[in-house]
Amino acid sequence: MSGANVLVSPATREIRVIDLGLGVRSAALEGSLGEPAGTLEYMAPEQTGRTRHRLDHRADLYSLGILLYELFVGELPFVSDDPLDLLHRHLAERPSPPARRDPSVPAPISDIAMALLEKDPDARYQSAEGVVHDLERCLEQLEARAAIAPFPLRRADPAVALSAPPRLYGRDEELAALRAAFTTSTSSSSATCWTRRRTPVATRSRPPSSPRSSPASCRS
Repeated sequence: MSGANVLVSPATREIRVIDLGLGVRSAALEGSLGEPAGTLEYMAPEQTGRTRHRLDHRADLYSLGILLYELFVGELPFVSDDPLDLLHRHLAERPSPPARRDPSVPAPISDIAMALLEKDPDARYQSAEGVVHDLERCLEQLEARAAIAPFPLRRADPAVALSAPPRLYGRDEELAALRAAFTTSTSSSSATCWTRRRTPVATRSRPPSSPRSSPASCRS
C-alpha cells in the first residue's frame, strides 16, 4: 500500500483504495518474498526479506502507518535517493514522531502512527479493527470538543492469532541440554543393538522348525 493506492473525490469526499495486487490477504505467508516487492518508501521491514519475521497482514499495517505519517506531517518518515539507504532506515531507524515534526498534530494521532511503524510486527497494532477503533474515537472527540485528548490506545486490538516468537530468550540451559541430548543420540558409540526371537509356529504339513532369529534391530 502507498499513497498512489488511495483516491479521494474532492466533490464527495469519497475515498477508494485501489491496485492492491501485492496486498497480504492470508493470515501468514510461508517464508518471505525474497527480493523486496512493493514501493520502497512504504515497505515494512519484514517485507524486505532481511528479517527473521514472517510476512503477514501486519506489513500492510506498517504501510498504513507511513500513509498516516505522510497525511498529517506532509512528508514521508524516510526520504532518500539511495534504495539501500531507504531499506536500512526501514530496518533500523525510528522516525521522529509526527507531533514532534508538527506540534499541531494531536498526540493520540501521533501515537497511533508510531504504533503502526514499530519495526517488530508483534509490537504493532495486530488488526485493522484496532486501528479503526482508535481513529474513530479520535474523530468523536474532535467533533464533540474540537480537540483530541490522550486516551489509552489499542484497547480494541486483540492479537489475531497466537504465534511462536522467532527467537527463544532466557532458555540457554534448556537449549544446551537439548543440544547435548542430540549429540549423544547421534553418537555411534552410544548405539545399542539387540536381537529378538520369535516363537516357532507348528503346522500339520511339516514339523516345527527351529527358532529363527529376526534381523538385528538397532536403536540409538
